Amino acid sequence: MPTDDELLEAWRGGEREAGGELFQRHFDSICRFFANKIDRDVDDLVQRTFTACVEGKERFAGKSSFRTYLFGVAHNVLREYWKMNDRRQ
Repeated sequence: MPTDDELLEAWRGGEREAGGELFQRHFDSICRFFANKIDRDVDDLVQRTFTACVEGKERFAGKSSFRTYLFGVAHNVLREYWKMNDRRQ
């Protein structure tokens, strides 16, 4: 079984399946992250997190684990969500 780092490098090299496997590996954890913090819009926030990860895959410097990076992205997505909801209220 390849490591997250190996999958990330393969994905950066153009192997779309490697990116899919990487996301599949962490999908449930990211869903739980949001479900434990909000009651709605979980699917949307999960989608935003993985979209941001796709857009920023080349910026990940490898100074932490991919999982840490992914949860950092999720945290930023959640903060933005809360900020937007505060503005609406």
